[in-house]
Amino acid sequence: MENVEWKTIQEFYKEHFGTDMWLIEMLANRDILLLCASGASNASISNFLDIPVDEVELVIKETFEFPGWERDLPINLW
Repeated sequence: MENVEWKTIQEFYKEHFGTDMWLIEMLANRDILLLCASGASNASISNFLDIPVDEVELVIKETFEFPGWERDLPINLW
């Protein structure tokens, strides 16, 4: 998503609902984080959500402070 558009969305939620910025970010990245916590690899998450793998890796690294899974885990950690 275009950075300007994302900033506009964040400002709208903050102004109208008083939502903290960290919560807006977490909700926007919820699917990525849930799939990672469930043991899905970065590539699988990228394919499933139809987003670049670089974006998946960035979100996981910024949130969980690790690079994500290289391959799907045989169990669901969630």
